[in-house]
Amino acid sequence: MIYDSNYNNEQSLSFQFRNHLNSVAEIIDKYLGKANIIEVGCGKGFFLEMLLKRGFGVTGFDSNYDGENPRVTKKYFEPSVMSTSRGLVLRHVLEHIKNPVDFLF
Repeated sequence: MIYDSNYNNEQSLSFQFRNHLNSVAEIIDKYLGKANIIEVGCGKGFFLEMLLKRGFGVTGFDSNYDGENPRVTKKYFEPSVMSTSRGLVLRHVLEHIKNPVDFLF
C-alpha cells in the first residue's frame, strides 16, 4: 500500500465512530493518564485533536499528516521517543506494519 497524500481512512464523520473514540479516550485516561501520550499513525489528526481538547498531552506521528498542528511529527514513529512518553496509542496501525512483532519489541 502506498501512503501518499491521497490516502485517507478518516472515519470521524460517523457519530458511532466518534462515540467509540470517546470510549477509547476514557480507557487511555484510566490506564495511562493524560500526560506524555504518543499516537502512532495519527492520520489526519482527528483523534489527536480530540485528546488535546480533553486535556491530554499527546504527540502524533504520521508521515502523511497534512495538517498544521505542531504536535504532529510528519515522519514514521521511532522508538527513541519512548523514553519521555507514558504510553503509545496504536489505532488501526499494526495491520500496516510489515513486522508487527518486531515493532512491538
